[in-house]
Amino acid sequence: MISIILYVIYMVVLDYGTHIADLLQHKMRDQKQLETIQSQLRQQNSLLKITDIVNVFKHDYREQMLTIEECIENNRLKDAINVLQKNCLFQLDKLPHTQKYSNNVIINSLLINRQEICDEKDIQMDAIVFYPQDLSITERDLHEVLRVVSDNAIDANEKLDKEKRFMNLKSNVEKQWLNIHIENPYSGVILFDGERPVSSYEREDDEGMGLIYVEELLEKHDGIIRYENDKKNKIFSVYMLIRIDG
Repeated sequence: MISIILYVIYMVVLDYGTHIADLLQHKMRDQKQLETIQSQLRQQNSLLKITDIVNVFKHDYREQMLTIEECIENNRLKDAINVLQKNCLFQLDKLPHTQKYSNNVIINSLLINRQEICDEKDIQMDAIVFYPQDLSITERDLHEVLRVVSDNAIDANEKLDKEKRFMNLKSNVEKQWLNIHIENPYSGVILFDGERPVSSYEREDDEGMGLIYVEELLEKHDGIIRYENDKKNKIFSVYMLIRIDG
């Protein structure tokens, strides 16, 4: 009789534990979805800001060109040159210089947003990510992977003095694989759970959970991820391999 009661208690506890685990997993995924939406909204706002500036420029530039045309028709060439030098070239200087970080619109938009964040936080950013045709991972999932690893890199940089801050994000194609490498400096000591970094002594957030999310996305597309910790120079690196089909 006692064994039956213990068995029932065990089953109840097991069922309750499974339920709690499911709730935590759903909460984690909901948080990641919220972060994705917030990131996409920031990118959209950046693009809208650029569009507004360009539209203003186009209007002003059109007006200046009409003035130049009128000057030329009336043989007032010096006036036309003055308008061109003083106004049109000045308007060109006001245009946003949008760097192209990727041949993929979605990835490029994400990295433009990351550049804006790095500029605000005095982080030197160097990035270029190529998106090959027939890449096994979807652009949406690659966006998520790069969002999480770049967020972690930016967070780590904020703990450092401004002159030490940087984030390098590069890619290259080798045979049938896209190699992506991101590196950044850090402070404190990085803790590992097996081969996965979970946090540093100076961080108590969900960095480890974010990397689990990245690993799940890469695994879904037969991707590979590896971490490297240069303890001497305090540089943390993430290496990712993503298969190219065909």
